[in-house]
Amino acid sequence: MERSAGAPVTATAHEAFERVAPSTRRLDRTFRLKHVSAPAGIGVDGRSACWSFLFDLPRRRAQVSADWTLVWDEASDAWSRAIAASIARPFPPLGGLVRRQVEEGRILYRQMASQWLDERARTPDLPVPFVDSDRALEALATRGLDASEAEVQLATGVDDAGEPVWIGTTRDRAASVPFAADAPRSAA
Repeated sequence: MERSAGAPVTATAHEAFERVAPSTRRLDRTFRLKHVSAPAGIGVDGRSACWSFLFDLPRRRAQVSADWTLVWDEASDAWSRAIAASIARPFPPLGGLVRRQVEEGRILYRQMASQWLDERARTPDLPVPFVDSDRALEALATRGLDASEAEVQLATGVDDAGEPVWIGTTRDRAASVPFAADAPRSAA
């Protein structure tokens, strides 16, 4: 498909991150990346029409879900525009058990702060900068995950050593490669 100058195009994970990170940074300069995924799958070039990011806002005691999505226009049979949207959720969640216990005085404020630290520790902070999705897909191909043969889903996770990785999956295969830009390449 030919693209005219200025037409919206799919993005790599890093390109989408650069579009959603500024609004998250405005909420909390100490934001931490927690998860990245391409829920609609990725193309053979490591690009996707939809990227989802999860962030922790340590100072605000909140979490942000941010999505970068290209909208498909059925009438023109082409991508029409990109949308970046995010939602912040306080910790503890409004209407949740912990929030009610704090409001009723059954949990002290400092106990809630401790629970926030536990929540933050539940998933590791992901490094920024990170290996972009196009390079991750190239590395996954060396592990037998070929995007030209099957649709690949891409998301972050941790390996057995607790290190952040990109995990690529197809219907019948899965493989992982380092997420950190400066991670040593392992043979695993």
